Amino acid sequence: MHKTTKGRILAVKSGYNPNSSSIGSQIHLFILSGLSAGSIALAILHIVTTFRMKIDTMESARKDKEEKHGQKPADR
Repeated sequence: MHKTTKGRILAVKSGYNPNSSSIGSQIHLFILSGLSAGSIALAILHIVTTFRMKIDTMESARKDKEEKHGQKPADR
């Protein structure tokens, strides 16, 4: 009879092998791209919100000034 020898597990690694597929070697770029896109979107939203608040403040100040001087506020 033929006796088979069993192999031993020498080490267990967690993570990914970048040589196993083309997508595995670029996974860190996908994560970085997603984080960058989110950060840029938040920065743009912050800028837009800041400008919108400034415009609203200027418009309300203009209306208050016109009402104080007895003029009819102009609708824009």
